[in-house]
Amino acid sequence: MSLTSLFNSGKLTSNDIEREFNDEFVSKAIVETAPQKRFYTNRGSSEEVPKHFGDTLTKLVRHPVIHMDNMNDGGILANTAEILTNTFYVITPGVYDTAGNYTGPQVTGEFEAVDYLAANGGDLDLARAAAEQDAADVIKGGVATAGDIAGYYTAGTLKTGAGRIQNGDASFAIAEGPLVELPEEGGAVNLINATTSLVSAKITFHGIAMRYTKRSQDLGSLVGEIGRKIKETSKAKKDLQEIQVMNAVLAQAELNSMVCSDIAVTKAGVGPADTLDYDSLVAWEQSLLKDEVPLDTQILSGVNLTDTVTVEDAFIVDVPRELVPTLRKITGPGGVNVWNPKSKYAAGTTLVDGEVGEVEGLQFRFRVVPNLQKYQGAGLLAVATDDAYAVAAGIVDKATYDATAAAMHTSGTSLDVFPLVVIGDDSFVTTSVAGQNTQAKHVMPKADAHNDYYGEVGVISTKWSFGFLCYKEERISSLLCSATLV
Repeated sequence: MSLTSLFNSGKLTSNDIEREFNDEFVSKAIVETAPQKRFYTNRGSSEEVPKHFGDTLTKLVRHPVIHMDNMNDGGILANTAEILTNTFYVITPGVYDTAGNYTGPQVTGEFEAVDYLAANGGDLDLARAAAEQDAADVIKGGVATAGDIAGYYTAGTLKTGAGRIQNGDASFAIAEGPLVELPEEGGAVNLINATTSLVSAKITFHGIAMRYTKRSQDLGSLVGEIGRKIKETSKAKKDLQEIQVMNAVLAQAELNSMVCSDIAVTKAGVGPADTLDYDSLVAWEQSLLKDEVPLDTQILSGVNLTDTVTVEDAFIVDVPRELVPTLRKITGPGGVNVWNPKSKYAAGTTLVDGEVGEVEGLQFRFRVVPNLQKYQGAGLLAVATDDAYAVAAGIVDKATYDATAAAMHTSGTSLDVFPLVVIGDDSFVTTSVAGQNTQAKHVMPKADAHNDYYGEVGVISTKWSFGFLCYKEERISSLLCSATLV
């Protein structure tokens, strides 16, 4: 005897039932899918462009005098920085010695225009050009030829003091030079300058719509569907805006990116050996601190509970979910695991949305952004062409390369590249045209001579405008790496 139920299968279940009228009960309580979290839309400020003022938002960015970005370099001289433009520095890059010790960049030459005045008949412009020429000759290691200035930056760097007193990296040798004294007789000297730059963003226009028919509303079993469609269209719009901001942030972060590699400098060179490690995080932390990216959290002193930890003030790092296994296994000096899950310090702080933990000793707290975009197939090949290809990627041979890559995320024939992203406060603004961002519009069914003769189709639509303006580029940064599957 078959144990299969006969009910609702087209067969009789007893002699007194010939037809089933109610074979299914659909609950009126609709299960709503949880809305997607929005990690980026609210990270920046927003600003509308008034009507009749075009489709571009422009901001003025003022650089103070003593600031890294206030400089005029490569022989482009500041109009009012009369004294500071007259010194040219030769800076050689940092080097490692045979013992692995690192010596930072050094000022190896300083050329003052005043020293060239006598040889140039007292003409300051000619003296300045001669000082710059000699500084360039030192870098090149030979005598300059006409139009060859741009090729000097190989054995060192040529810097002018114009408008930028410290030239980025703090160095006493550089900082003391431009701080000239006031002569006894005064005069028109020591004039300095602050600069202003313009940054702009163009606004684009977007829209989505959802159709319905009068018949579907009259005969359908679900009641109130028009209101639900309006709600869903509005949600979809917000989700799309979140994706737009995320994509804009990633595009900006890629311009200010670092690669977890001793070899690769772009995402196209990321290979199986270029996974996330402690040293790469240290280098990235130093870069963020140098660029004066503001920290997002304060020091957490811990609480009087067993096995809690003190957490440094930190940058909030957005990571894709695929990097969580790597973070949990990350090791620091001495091969010791340095990962602290959020449970170790959650009692002493308010966690950010999606936070998963922090790396001990570094100023990073990590949160997972589930849909953070990765660069699919943007890295090296998943299968090396030969031993030389593997060696160029930092792996001993093709067999080792292929075995390592087989355990990593790939798309097609190449490795995926994953970004870690830091967004410093006060770094970007999203913009739109005033009055363009309505939630949703209901277009009632209406007969017309072109689209719908009978007035049977209605539409729920929404439109918006979008622009992304990053006015402090150094505050949006990314670290690029490959990732293992587990």
